[in-house]
Amino acid sequence: MIGWVALLTAPFGVICFLLYVVLVLTGLDPLACITEMRGKVSAVAGFDFEISETNCDEIEKEDWISVFVSRPGRPHKTLLFQYDPPDVDPFPVIVPIGVHSVQISVPWNAEVLFHRSGLQGLSVFYKVGGIEYPSVDPIKK
Repeated sequence: MIGWVALLTAPFGVICFLLYVVLVLTGLDPLACITEMRGKVSAVAGFDFEISETNCDEIEKEDWISVFVSRPGRPHKTLLFQYDPPDVDPFPVIVPIGVHSVQISVPWNAEVLFHRSGLQGLSVFYKVGGIEYPSVDPIKK
């Protein structure tokens, strides 16, 4: 039985490897992702925010939007929020709602991949219009 499994899976592995090589040689790297900074918001509630979009669309659509936070003038960024965006208006709006509190608003997203409710004296609240694939612990509105 093990011999048949090995006999059947070995050609599949070789075919997958050859397909990958052909894709790379034609300029399509199925493992390549492009991350672009889409915006910066400075000095909001005493912190700086950076919004980036990562796109891995060579073979299969895979995108996500990330929001990073840092202290003003410091290079170290910490991930605060990450989600799978919809096709329209994917970028969040970040507004202060207190001295050390912000609200991150997103009208709609497919799935929240990561969120943090606070960091280094910053409180973060989320206003999410809808989540297509809510996780077990969705963000409370």
